[in-house]
This record gives sequence, C-alpha cells and structure tokens, in this order.
Amino acid sequence: IVKTYDEVSAFETAASAKANLCTAVASKSVTGTPPASYVNQFDAVIWSTGTDIANIDDSDAEVLSGYYNAKGRVIVEGSDVAFRHSNDERLQDVIHAKLKNDLLFSTMSDSDINSFDISLTRLHPVSKGLPNPLPFNASVDIYPDDVEPVNQGAELGAWNGLGANGSALVVYEDGTRRTLFLPFSISALQAADRGLLASNSVNWLLDNTNLDITAELVGTTYFLFGGAVRLDVTVYNGGEYSW
Repeated sequence: IVKTYDEVSAFETAASAKANLCTAVASKSVTGTPPASYVNQFDAVIWSTGTDIANIDDSDAEVLSGYYNAKGRVIVEGSDVAFRHSNDERLQDVIHAKLKNDLLFSTMSDSDINSFDISLTRLHPVSKGLPNPLPFNASVDIYPDDVEPVNQGAELGAWNGLGANGSALVVYEDGTRRTLFLPFSISALQAADRGLLASNSVNWLLDNTNLDITAELVGTTYFLFGGAVRLDVTVYNGGEYSW
C-alpha cells in the first residue's frame, strides 16, 4: 500500500484483518516514490491519495504503469487523480478511466451537499453488501472526479446529484489484470461503508477466480439434435456471487 498522507487508510485496516496477507505500507512523506524494484515484489498494489492535491506525480505514474504492465493488480484511490492526469494516456491505461468533469463543492450549501451520493449500477464483488445509493460526504472530499471508463473499463457506480453525470467507480478485469479506480477519497464514505468497500476490494484484487461462466453439470448424457439440453451453471465474477 502506497499512500500520500499519514493517517491510517481503510485499505490498511482491511488488509491487516486478512490473516493470510503480508502487507507493507509506504508513506510517501517518508519514503518518496517507492522504486519499481521494490513494488514489483508484491502481488498487488493499492495507491491511495485521499484528498491530497499532489496525489500521483509523474514518478508515481511511471512506477504504477510499470507495475501494472508487469503484474497487473492495482487499486487507485483519490480525488483529482483523473483531473491531474487528464492528458496522461499512460495512467489512463492503468485506471481504465479518464476525466469527464472536475467537481468542486466548496461553494455548495449543506442541503446540496447532502443530496449527493453514488448509485451502484452493476452487481460486482467489490460492491457486494453496500447500500444503494451509497452515501457520500462531499464536505469531506470537495473535489472528487467525474470520470468515464476507457479501454474496456466498466462502471460500477455513478455520481447522483449536483449535475454530475459520470462514473464514480470503475473496474477492469481480463485474464491476469484487475484494476479498481475510486476517483474520490474513500474517507468521504460512512465508516461501515468504507470498511466494507475496502475489504471487498482487497478480496477481489487478490482472488484468482475469473469472470467465465463454467458448466458444472450437464443434465443429460447425450445431446439430441434440435432438442433442448438442460445445463446447470455457476456464474463466477471474482468469486461466487448469488442473486
């Protein structure tokens, strides 16, 4: 976990609760940008910038891009990351999103701020168990990013209110790579919600189940041309998921 602030992040808390994980935390105020040779030793990387305006600089982006191309499992979280890298195709390839609108709530009334939340738009292990809509405290994070998926990224949640019309959670997965992008500070969520989101995200990031639909049982031992065949299937989406 790489972070640009000193407070304990929700991702640190979630990772430390997993008995089978060996977690290292690098605070950029102490270490600077961790070298690629160090980062590439890990199975997954979480880059958390919260509401830090400096967020991800060019050196960070280079290390993240190199890690993604080599290992491929990344969570990026923080407001203004998409804004700062609006013309950076290298980082957009990692987060599978680009800026749609830069949001700023410093001049909003309390009633306006309280009307802003996240609508969950897709069933996914990352969002399992979260309330829908997902409350968002815009007084904690006054400049989240309104983004749109690119490079086969998929929206998990959309901003709702205050004129925002873009994505608030973007995910990507292929045979080996997984990326989750949160274009806001996870601290702007309620404590229980951010804890669950962080825990779900860590589990999904490290899970090795893919998105394929696999047939577990064929209900007959032969096929009749033109006839109906019953198949029982289990759908996997980063872990077994039931509806």
